[in-house]
Amino acid sequence: MYGNKVTEIITPRSVTALGKLETLDLGYNEMAYLPDDLDQLKSLRALRVMNNFLEKVPMRVCEMDLKTIDVSGNPVIQPPIETCERGISSMKRYYQCLRQEEQSKHKTLE
Repeated sequence: MYGNKVTEIITPRSVTALGKLETLDLGYNEMAYLPDDLDQLKSLRALRVMNNFLEKVPMRVCEMDLKTIDVSGNPVIQPPIETCERGISSMKRYYQCLRQEEQSKHKTLE
């Protein structure tokens, strides 16, 4: 689906048709967001979404069992682009730190 002016992807209710999908290349399209339920694709190991209009890579996508994710050429704000450039491990750590910070705030308020 590389370079086809795709603006969004919708994960099917039954992912059996995509159950063995390991690589998804959505580079050079016109996507503004990644759906949270992309994590339904349990076999996905490589996600390439370079050169779109993505500002955020959802936490659920970062928590997938991906080996690689390429978000280069996007105006990514969250996680910060510098974090994204370091790879999926750094992106996972970013969200773990956010989650811990959020939990600390809740404990302080109690």
